[in-house]
Amino acid sequence: MNFNEDKLQERMDNTVAHMQSQLATLRVGRANPALLDKVIVRVENMNLSLRDLAQVTIRDPQTLLVAVYDPEYRSEVEKAIRNADLNLNPVIDKEMIRVPIPKATKDTKDKMAKTARDIGEQTKSKIRTIRQDGMKQLKQDSKSSPADEVKRLEKLVQTLTDKHNKSIDETIKSKIQDIQS
Repeated sequence: MNFNEDKLQERMDNTVAHMQSQLATLRVGRANPALLDKVIVRVENMNLSLRDLAQVTIRDPQTLLVAVYDPEYRSEVEKAIRNADLNLNPVIDKEMIRVPIPKATKDTKDKMAKTARDIGEQTKSKIRTIRQDGMKQLKQDSKSSPADEVKRLEKLVQTLTDKHNKSIDETIKSKIQDIQS
């Protein structure tokens, strides 16, 4: 048999987890260290993740603090945050870099909600593709497997798909409420 239920479940779970990590980077007007996850810092002809060079913490609901491990790289980290297309203006404050998070406007909130919906739709599309792959494997297996076993597994694939789609819908709905609040 080509069909592997555990592999299918794992692919769907990974797809939903990826969506959740994408949603975590959306700025909702409150400080969240995940906002800076995609910041890449150019240091000594190398591109490094901000997490490799600094620790990001929440100072208050509107401010992130970035503690750079090596003070030599403080200005490079500050430039990288400024140029990361996040509309953030970091400020070097003695040993730390303060990153004030601006309040989200109505327009910004609407854009973020649309982005969240788009991420959800892309994830659902990936889930459908995984479902199709599973069904193709079952179709190939149907030549050598009993028909009732194939039918049972087809129902299982559909159940997994429905479960993951429901999880995506709930996550997106929750994120949009978080954005709009």
